[in-house]
Amino acid sequence: MRATSKSNLFLIELIVAILFFSLSSVVCVRLFTVAHLKSQESLQRNLAVLQSQNIAELYRNEKGDIGQIATMTNAKNENEEYTCYFNMAGDFVQTSDENFIMTFTLDEVEGINKLGITVNPPNRDTVIFEMETSVYTTAMMEEN
Repeated sequence: MRATSKSNLFLIELIVAILFFSLSSVVCVRLFTVAHLKSQESLQRNLAVLQSQNIAELYRNEKGDIGQIATMTNAKNENEEYTCYFNMAGDFVQTSDENFIMTFTLDEVEGINKLGITVNPPNRDTVIFEMETSVYTTAMMEEN
C-alpha cells in the first residue's frame, strides 16, 4: 500500500512539472513570435523612411519638377496624386503585388511647392511613414 502512494505522488509531481514546462514553452514561443513581428515591422519602416528620403532629395534636386520623379519611379498620376511601388530590395517596380505603395501629392502655396509623401506596407491600408518636403519655385526667387 505504501508503494502505490509513493508512485501516485511521483506521477502527480511529474504531471505538474510537465504542465509547468508546457506553459513556459508557450510563453517563450509567444515572445519569439512578437519579437519576429516587431523586427519585420522595423525593417519595413526603415525601408519606407529610406525611400521617402530618396524621393524628397530627388524632388529638391529637380527643383520641384514632379514629372522627373514620376518618370524615375514609374509613378502613375491619378487626380494629382502620384502612386508608385517598391519592393523589399528598394527597387521601384510596376505592380502592387506584395510591394510597398508610395503616394506623393504636390501642393503649391505662395511660391512654395510642398511634396507630401506617404508609404503603405504591402496588403495593408495603414500608413507606416509620412513626410513633407518643400522647395521654393523659381518664380518666387526671381521676384526677390
